[in-house]
Amino acid sequence: MIEEDHVRVEDRGHARVVTLCRTDKRNALSRRMVERLATIVEQAGLDERVRGVVLAAEGAVFMAGADLGELAAALAQTDAAEGVLAMGARLCVIEASPLPIVCAVGGDVFGGGCEVTLLCDAVIAERQAGFTFRHARMGLSPAWGGARRLVERVGPLGASRLLLTAERVTADEALALGLVTSVVDDGRALDAACELVEHFAKNDRNTVAENKRGLMAARGLPSRGWVEAEAAVFRSLWAGPAHLAAMARAAKKAGAS
Repeated sequence: MIEEDHVRVEDRGHARVVTLCRTDKRNALSRRMVERLATIVEQAGLDERVRGVVLAAEGAVFMAGADLGELAAALAQTDAAEGVLAMGARLCVIEASPLPIVCAVGGDVFGGGCEVTLLCDAVIAERQAGFTFRHARMGLSPAWGGARRLVERVGPLGASRLLLTAERVTADEALALGLVTSVVDDGRALDAACELVEHFAKNDRNTVAENKRGLMAARGLPSRGWVEAEAAVFRSLWAGPAHLAAMARAAKKAGAS
């Protein structure tokens, strides 16, 4: 078991389990965490013993998206928006991995954390979990490819509901929308995700990888056109009035806690 930059790695059977352990920050992703996570996924893809990666997290929040404190410090930088977009580009190794990537969601997911789940091949959520695409509440739009992938996963009407209301949906609602693969009892997500990896392991590793590559091709991923379109919307909102107001509210709330 190895822990570095709030990311712990261990193997369970054929699964490489990657656990976020930054509970004091609700598992918000810093740049260092993103790099660590991406590197682990890349290394797992080169390890013939590994047949799937499971992304898990400690605490009541699975992932709160990007680190607001780090973002607040970067607001004054002219290239800050590009830094956020670069984090999303680095996380795309999850989607591009030859291995199946499974999310074991045991708590609430917010903003960019929801976008990370969209990069995965399967999402197993505990009944207590909830999903909130809170981008509009933060005066922003998805920066990590979430708009395009969300439309693909839940359809235009479901995507409009999730993105434009910024309201929380329960795990059962997420299942009905097609946002998650399955819902399990509380405390069971990690075990269920590892069990799914064992099912993957019954098939030839290269065949699974080629089928995943074929699925990505069929989905038209990645496409520079939609990536750039989403990035342009994000750039237009970054450091705008609504975003600055939202960040000020978040900073005030953090200071009061």
